[in-house]
Amino acid sequence: QPNPIFSPCSTSSPVQRQIQANWVHRGNIMANEITGEIKPLTGPFGPLKWCLIFYLIFEILYMGVNGFTYWYIHTNGADPFESDAVALMPFFLTTSVAGLGYMLFFVLCVIFTCVWTFRAAKNLHLAKSKEMFMRPGWAVGWYFVPFANLYKPFQGMDEIWRGSRKSAGLSAVKLPTGIKVW
Repeated sequence: QPNPIFSPCSTSSPVQRQIQANWVHRGNIMANEITGEIKPLTGPFGPLKWCLIFYLIFEILYMGVNGFTYWYIHTNGADPFESDAVALMPFFLTTSVAGLGYMLFFVLCVIFTCVWTFRAAKNLHLAKSKEMFMRPGWAVGWYFVPFANLYKPFQGMDEIWRGSRKSAGLSAVKLPTGIKVW
């Protein structure tokens, strides 16, 4: 069936004409948002997976370098604030690089997790799932609200889990242990 926003009509409103112009200008980028098509979750999942792997690698590297530096200082009696600072410079540089990589991939993981969560919640809303009560924006937004971020993101993920299983035609099962621990 034709979409009324994109059908040529002389009586279209200025907002509809602007949406048409943006859609024509940007190609299919806006088509999914306007027509309400469900987008696959595999798009943001691939980068999220790799960001998480690199995040864990830099976390382990960061902890390892800090542990080795601590051991070196206390075993050799080095003082990082006096003449031994030059001898410890490689440790400090490695710690800095590991810390920067750790922070970079942490921020990327947060971004891709938010994109994935938003897309999963929006897909369930578009599919008219009766299990998804939380709006897609709030499924992400609750991560950034103090004190509410201790419970509300769990509620959003729980709704995504239950709605996805029901939409896929799978039976309702208990939540996985990892989600319960959360």
